Amino acid sequence: MVGTTGWKRCLGAVVCAVVLAVSGCGAVNPFAPVGTPSPSLAPTYDPDRPTPAAPKGHRWAEADENGVLVAVPSSWKVVDKKLVDGIGDTAAMKDLAQEFSLDPAQLEATIASSDVMVFGPRVKGYTPNVGVTSTTEPMPSASELMAAMQQMGGSAGKVGKTRTVSTQMGKALVQPYSAKVLSFTVHGRMILVSKGPKLVAVTVSHVSPKQVDAITNVILEHLQSY
Repeated sequence: MVGTTGWKRCLGAVVCAVVLAVSGCGAVNPFAPVGTPSPSLAPTYDPDRPTPAAPKGHRWAEADENGVLVAVPSSWKVVDKKLVDGIGDTAAMKDLAQEFSLDPAQLEATIASSDVMVFGPRVKGYTPNVGVTSTTEPMPSASELMAAMQQMGGSAGKVGKTRTVSTQMGKALVQPYSAKVLSFTVHGRMILVSKGPKLVAVTVSHVSPKQVDAITNVILEHLQSY
């Protein structure tokens, strides 16, 4: 049995993006974080590396703290934690919250606990998003991941079967889940992949199950380290 506390904290911090986009309505996160977010980890990337071309119709979300490139739709907005990490721009944070109709305090907390967040245009009153974070815990087994998500979701969240896929970074676990949040059913996919001593988590949240799968599939196909 691996030590699960660290990656539960990591996953819980990212999965709060499920309700981030409706937080102004007083939503309660059915996938609440367990414990406190893990501290920031030392960057493991090469700042002089060449950046490959992004797939057509997409842009890179560069998770510098983890040294990972994530392909996201080109129209989506990429926001890294520098916005709130000691050199935060209060005006910029307020503008971002207003642009996506998000609660400023919860938006700031979510960005601070992530390496990078990406926000898409509103869909039926919901802001779809992608988040990246990491921990130093080892990769859990598929059964451990599924059990932890079920525990975090309680009766309000639904968890699908964990699957293993191959990526350019090696083996990854993909965990589907959904949650009823106010009038929304939010569909999510969590990707876990190892990079050196780190376990990187990428989450995708959307109200459309087809869109969440389409975005996840592109991420899995092009996910790479630098």
